Amino acid sequence: MLDGDVHTDRSFLHVRMLHRAALVNMTGDTFLEFLGILVAQANFGNGSSREHAPWALLEYGFRCVIAPSFADIFKNNALGNGLLPVELKQSEIDQLFQVLEANPGMEITVDLEKQTVDAGSLHFTFTVDPFRRWMMLEGLDAIGLQHTVPQGAYYILMDISEFGFDSDLEFCEVLARDVGVGAVPGSSFFREPVNHLIRFHFAKRDETLCAALNRLETIRKKIPARK
Repeated sequence: MLDGDVHTDRSFLHVRMLHRAALVNMTGDTFLEFLGILVAQANFGNGSSREHAPWALLEYGFRCVIAPSFADIFKNNALGNGLLPVELKQSEIDQLFQVLEANPGMEITVDLEKQTVDAGSLHFTFTVDPFRRWMMLEGLDAIGLQHTVPQGAYYILMDISEFGFDSDLEFCEVLARDVGVGAVPGSSFFREPVNHLIRFHFAKRDETLCAALNRLETIRKKIPARK
């Protein structure tokens, strides 16, 4: 595991990734951003029982880890903190190592919408947990809150226009304080001015999602619309 420094050897390869982050706005546009990816071997994260491991990787600039398998606790902690674990077959990981070692600096494209990984001529597919995605979509629909429908991404953008806030940052602060639910301002992810979207991660434990949805049922009562 990582302890202070990122090791570059046959277990850990740090490459630059063109990450199709599927930052989809309400008109369906998708934005691209350069992020970091770690290609690793089996049972990645074994021995990590707390969130410090994904925090350290995020601090180094990693946003995605590709491996044939992950330790369960690490995987849940990674998903809960916005670090995407992508599981590929061992044979596919071996191919990735070969092509990356032979071509230093090669870009990998991870498309969350299509759930694909591309590196040169290599093309692989992966899956994102569909149950949590369904739970969050159904919960927001039941409350009557407007949102995007993610196509493989592990977060949902909710439209807060009905609440009349000029600042999505302020809305997130009020949401956390008065409703007890955390969200990220959508303006953090767009180049153009966007202040009517907030981002919910549904890559959380089931009980966390249930608690959040229960609290969101009171959102209109606790955050009255501004005129």
